[in-house]
Amino acid sequence: MTVQIWPLINLYKRKLNEEHIRVILCKSNIHRDVLKKFMDFSSDNAYHNYGHTLGVMRTVIEICLAQNLDKRLTTIIAFAAGIHDSPHPGIATAADEIRSTVTMFDCITDGDLALCGLTSADRPLIRDLQIATIFSNRGKYTDTACCIIQDADIGYMGKGKYIYLLACIGLIDEFCRATFKEPDPVDFIRVQQKGFITSVINMSPNKDSFFLSEGAKKIMADPMQTLEEILLWPDAIYWLAYDLRQADISLEQFIITIDRQAELLK
Repeated sequence: MTVQIWPLINLYKRKLNEEHIRVILCKSNIHRDVLKKFMDFSSDNAYHNYGHTLGVMRTVIEICLAQNLDKRLTTIIAFAAGIHDSPHPGIATAADEIRSTVTMFDCITDGDLALCGLTSADRPLIRDLQIATIFSNRGKYTDTACCIIQDADIGYMGKGKYIYLLACIGLIDEFCRATFKEPDPVDFIRVQQKGFITSVINMSPNKDSFFLSEGAKKIMADPMQTLEEILLWPDAIYWLAYDLRQADISLEQFIITIDRQAELLK
């Protein structure tokens, strides 16, 4: 299926974003015009930007497929993911998702919902799913849809070392905005990430698993094992990835660049 994509201007990782868009449009009922509207709502942050929105939407769809959920529920969860950070200030607070629910009620029309096969009656569920992505709410729901969107929001950690590294690099600048510290990819990856993974596991009901949904457990890699792979790279790789954080390259190009440099540093 050929999917026409509008020009993505001034966005990080445009080529990677285009791949996300193709999957979203082919595997859900999200309409092209609505997906473009989500772009208009997105902020131009280092991490919480349109690329993150698309990545979460795509991950929602992949998890739903792994759980054999119907396309309508998949679309509802993906729709919630499409606006869960709209707009985002680039410094995480518990108010971000609350702000996004205002966006949903004020800026999403019944016509937008209808384009995706949804109705106004779906708004309460969409709102609840947006609120479920507040990080402090992680692990507090048993509802399948809530678990899926919670897993998708941090799903980059289970998608292999390259996507994990890409996400970390974007997060560094936003964390520095909040802490007023100088960017340090080495500290962020070698020290802070292990603590973050441990904290997420402790938020799970049984304190024994990172992901909450059955679909994510089927298709995602264990984040701690992935981090162990990342830690095998020398520090120079983290700085190289940081220098590439705004480069318009595909995931394949990013992987090739990282691997070549890693080989040279052996």
